[in-house]
Amino acid sequence: MATTAQRRTAGAIQPPAGAAPDAPGSEVEIWEATTLQTTWLNVFDHINGGWKQVRVGGGAGASKRIQLSVIERRFNSDMVPEESMGLDPFSNGALICVQGEARTANQIDDAAIIALLTGPDEKFIASIDGIKSELLLRRILTISAKHATNERYTYLRDLIDQRYKVGGTQRAMRELYALGEAGRSAESLG
Repeated sequence: MATTAQRRTAGAIQPPAGAAPDAPGSEVEIWEATTLQTTWLNVFDHINGGWKQVRVGGGAGASKRIQLSVIERRFNSDMVPEESMGLDPFSNGALICVQGEARTANQIDDAAIIALLTGPDEKFIASIDGIKSELLLRRILTISAKHATNERYTYLRDLIDQRYKVGGTQRAMRELYALGEAGRSAESLG
């Protein structure tokens, strides 16, 4: 089977060999968007016999749910480069499986999030600290504005700010400044 990079460099996006979603053993899953962002997925077009892109979520008439075969889901996941696996909507929590066998640690529905926010402190801290998905943490923060104590909301906000700081000087530049290297480089140029 060709790798994702090989399918991309061959021109148009090509599905893996034998990827017809109606192949024997291809179970159907239903996925639901959990954020307001738009997610584009490749699905098999049974009428024209090829692949097409469809939009999930994002409002403006887009469906919040999509029905996919296991092969279609795997094909879409394979299209995400390895260095960007945090952007895979099936594993980062942007889409959750509401019917089917596919489950990841980041697939938590709103009811489970509310239960986590209102549960015991020890379980809350352990669960939140174990979550690595920025998207899921930001979703929990949004829900916590209505369903959590101010202390838990502040804990989540501070954790997100600490882990996923937006803007500021890049770490490498901060290290150069600390060593005095950046100043020497600027002086040597001028």
